[in-house]
Amino acid sequence: MPEIANDAARQRARCFLNERVIMHPTLGGIDASRVTVWQTPLPRTHGRYLHGFLFFADWHATVLATPGGKETAHQHALNLVLSWATCNTGVPGSSDMAFHDETTAQRSLQMARLLDEFPGGVPEEYVWAVQALVTLHVDLLSAASFYAGNNNHGMFQDIALLRLVTSDVGMAVTDPQHRDDLLHLAADRLHRYFTSSFTRDGVHVENSPGYHLMVSRYLRDLIPVLDLLEPGTSASLHGIYEGAERFATHMIMPNGFLPPLGDTKVARVRDMSHRSTFSSPAYDYAVHQGTRGVAPSETTAVFPDGGYAVHRSSWEVQDADWLVFKSGYRSNYHHHADDLSLLVYTHGHLVLGEAGPFGYDYSDPLTKYAFSQFAHNVITVDGVSQPRADREPGGIEFTDHGSEPTGELLVQGVNRRSDHFCHIRDISTAQLEDAQAPRTAVYVDDQVTTDDGHEHDYVLRWHLGAGTRPVLRGNGLELFVGSRKVLEMTWSGPRPSTTRIRRAGEGPGVHGHRFPTFGKSEPGAVLEIAARGTSFRLTTLICTGDFTLRDWGVGAPGSAWRQFQAEMPVNYLLETRPGARKLVVVFSAMAPVGSFTYNYRDAVSVLDAHTLFVMDDCGDQGAYFFSDHRDESIRRSVLSAVTDVKDRLGVDWSDVAFVGSSKGGTAALIFGGAVPVGRIVVGAPQTRVGSFLKKPHPNVLEYMTGGTDEADIAWADEIVPRQLRGLAPSTSVEVIIGTRDHHYRDHLPLLRRELSAMGHSNLLVREVPGLTHAEIGPPFRQFIRERLGPWAGERNPGAQTAPAAPVVDVMARGACVSASVTGTDLPVSAAYYLYRGKEAIRKTAYTKYAYDIQFDDVPPGLYRVRCFLRTQATDTPTAVSSPSVRVI
Repeated sequence: MPEIANDAARQRARCFLNERVIMHPTLGGIDASRVTVWQTPLPRTHGRYLHGFLFFADWHATVLATPGGKETAHQHALNLVLSWATCNTGVPGSSDMAFHDETTAQRSLQMARLLDEFPGGVPEEYVWAVQALVTLHVDLLSAASFYAGNNNHGMFQDIALLRLVTSDVGMAVTDPQHRDDLLHLAADRLHRYFTSSFTRDGVHVENSPGYHLMVSRYLRDLIPVLDLLEPGTSASLHGIYEGAERFATHMIMPNGFLPPLGDTKVARVRDMSHRSTFSSPAYDYAVHQGTRGVAPSETTAVFPDGGYAVHRSSWEVQDADWLVFKSGYRSNYHHHADDLSLLVYTHGHLVLGEAGPFGYDYSDPLTKYAFSQFAHNVITVDGVSQPRADREPGGIEFTDHGSEPTGELLVQGVNRRSDHFCHIRDISTAQLEDAQAPRTAVYVDDQVTTDDGHEHDYVLRWHLGAGTRPVLRGNGLELFVGSRKVLEMTWSGPRPSTTRIRRAGEGPGVHGHRFPTFGKSEPGAVLEIAARGTSFRLTTLICTGDFTLRDWGVGAPGSAWRQFQAEMPVNYLLETRPGARKLVVVFSAMAPVGSFTYNYRDAVSVLDAHTLFVMDDCGDQGAYFFSDHRDESIRRSVLSAVTDVKDRLGVDWSDVAFVGSSKGGTAALIFGGAVPVGRIVVGAPQTRVGSFLKKPHPNVLEYMTGGTDEADIAWADEIVPRQLRGLAPSTSVEVIIGTRDHHYRDHLPLLRRELSAMGHSNLLVREVPGLTHAEIGPPFRQFIRERLGPWAGERNPGAQTAPAAPVVDVMARGACVSASVTGTDLPVSAAYYLYRGKEAIRKTAYTKYAYDIQFDDVPPGLYRVRCFLRTQATDTPTAVSSPSVRVI
């Protein structure tokens, strides 16, 4: 029998004795001062608590066990039980909770304990009423018409029947033969339930790890009883119990808690009675987080018949990674529409979780949401969730494609529950090297196919864990806990997609909630990736370490970077100037893969103008602020973001300048053709984007156009000419370019021709003899000040423009130290020294365009990297040091 003996339970119990209020742990109180309490309309969960006498769990080890006062408490409890009998004289089986199947069983268990422990026995004047009440419940529990069937509700009915007929009152109201028949009836039904409710690989079929533990514990406690009652058939139950232990062990997260799968109540196992549900050293190790027992031999456990796969990076490291994939619909009981869902735990947090269960009141919108696909990490089609349960469970498949017990996970789940579409999800893992702990890469391949040939709307959701802070990129997500980055997610597919973070309370309907306990809701955040088409395909990489995306301050706590949410998220940095009437918008140039940053902040800082830096972080290396598989949602979103900032500042388009070099210059031309800006100031832009990208950056070309063939190149080559045709006659176009830059030959002539064909004469070109493309930074910085200084005014006209301010970023991965240099203007050549203390233990020679370096096989210790930067203009290098990093 469950009992709660803490101070909160004692206070709830005394609340009834002193105030006649029955307190629920989370749902509040019920006035029980009048007998009409039993007719009070209540939500399903609250009604179960009341009519199941579950509040007595607070009484048994507190007020009913207190010397000197327990006789009074017992009398109050008995009066409450008999008042229920007085009010519930109708026909059993009604729709309310008074005669609900499992609620009746729970009430019977509580009554049996209360009556058996009544001090001195039940008083004479109550015996007849008590016997009548017990007889009613014995008859109900044994009746075939009332039996809930082969499920956990039926299990509770049979346990209650066993307990009730062997209680003092039960023995008094049943003759020996009838009692023997009832015992064997309960034993037969329990044997049938236990032998059919676990899969061949030891997983309880009712879809929730919490119910797996609960039923396993009852199985453990009932095996000796069934051995006595049915010795010829109970032997199989021992094997079922032993088989259930492996699943229970692996489902415990590294922090000792259960995951929010199905109707599982998230709690730490060692704080529950389930800490002793199994007794093996491996289970003990999982429950007590390695302080007791022996570590299991498997780090990867697959349960194909049950439909679960579990992987953890290590048992010995408390900060280990853990993930679970669910793809098994074996029973309607406690099933959520969560099949093919994936949960990820890392760095001490469940970072990709789920909403969790809210309750059993099926009319409550929050309960409906918790059961639906919207509350889980799966895909919905056309904004409609699959139902919680079908007439018959099924339609879900699970295949193990060769997972290794101490290695990688490689599984597939298939959801065929809907008539017209099928979702296939492949999951695989790989170990990443990390200085602190083994980290994990998780590869998720999602495919949804339909059979009607029509286009549909698809949304893939990822529920972000409590305490995490998301930073959304165009096709990526960074999750932080405080200032620590704990997870990175990037995705790609053959069709354009849009992304957003959706939070509870934003817009109509129920979404974004999480339920830490039954009946309690708190706001959460959900990543939504949406696409449209006749089918859906998305490949997602989830990493808990060895990250690709470099932050450069965007995700720092208190960062000045902001995000504008349109079709695609737009990250931007706005620096305002009091009294300024001009706005300079700076578009970033090409950077290394995953390293999204901004340029020319020092150059525009001298201007008496507001400055807006827009980040191009769609795809893995940018998209020219323009397209995703030829869909121009990125361009529309960026234009909306810039327009929003301009309007908030109260600036006219004629007082706006678009600025950038190389790719940034191309973007300035693209957006300059969309709105009547006053100035476009660019350095060495590309005008034939496809022809430029096809060799050095085919990844960018494929993301922008959907491919890399001649048709894709031709489509991208038309971007700038097409956009330029909207250029306002009043907009000035000012270009600086070097004569040794291939852009001078391949891109500038097209710009001249297009503007000439339009009759646009407001063009200035500054040709710098001998300048290459890599050297455009310093002269473009001066060009910005020269062209925009008189237009906007300068904050300090006599000052010289500051040189570029490079920064060295350093990272340790295993025995490797890597460093990257970035800044306003990248240098021509760089040399790197690796320091341990004051000694440079490794050196590289000056190398042209060496923006990244990696030192391998570095012994443990504390290191920093010093970068020496040199341009063709001077032989005197500029030295920049990185922060220190530790190799373990």
